[in-house]
Amino acid sequence: MSEEIKVGDWVSFKSSGFKNEGKVTKVEEGSYRVEIPSDGSGVYVDVPKGPKVSKVDPPAGS
Repeated sequence: MSEEIKVGDWVSFKSSGFKNEGKVTKVEEGSYRVEIPSDGSGVYVDVPKGPKVSKVDPPAGS
């Protein structure tokens, strides 16, 4: 069983063949709402819950 992911946690996930990291802003029934930091503004994506999502340490300075 993997560690429970909560709002405020940083996660790593694969999307369109690329590895992304972002901060969980909302946990829903079957997905996470994740903010990916991007040049001064955040990009929000819905990430399905599953084995491809893992908890990571926040980047330095966040």
